[in-house]
Amino acid sequence: MKKSSDKDLSIPRQGRGRPTDYADELADIICEKIITGLSVRKIGDMEDMPCEDSIYTWLSQHEYFSEKYEKDCQHRTNKFMEECVELADTLSDGVTFLGLDGRLYERIEVLQLTVQERAEAGLVAIGLTTELINKRKLQIETRMKAAARMHRKKWGDRSEVDVTTKGEKLPAGGLDAEILADAMRMFKESL
Repeated sequence: MKKSSDKDLSIPRQGRGRPTDYADELADIICEKIITGLSVRKIGDMEDMPCEDSIYTWLSQHEYFSEKYEKDCQHRTNKFMEECVELADTLSDGVTFLGLDGRLYERIEVLQLTVQERAEAGLVAIGLTTELINKRKLQIETRMKAAARMHRKKWGDRSEVDVTTKGEKLPAGGLDAEILADAMRMFKESL
């Protein structure tokens, strides 16, 4: 007869806790969260998700997950860039009104309200403030930097130089002084 303190280690624990075994379905759920803008760190902090270390281990061990993750990260990055345009385009052009509930109202929205609705909303006119403009700039710059860091080829600064002369690429093994002089001359002429 076993004592109550003896534990049967042969029976796997069922039910609560974080998932520890890889499954394609779980990888799909993680990738869906990536697309919405969540980081692996935030996903790993969720109670019903595997921890961050497990996710990175799975990425290195499972080709399906790795390929899907890469594709979905690109999708998230494209979404970030679309948000940059939206943030820049949705900044109001003039006076905005702030309601008691903290909601911002555009001028056209306020004109459509009755006098009583305006009074109940407790609207206060505010103009474009440097604080609001700086907040938008920070939101845009943060997304652009994140996009450039995540996908350098598509969104990062170009640091690649393609040197050609007369339509031919220069030899990789070394540069002939005459070819280099021609390339420099052509470059100066193009300025």
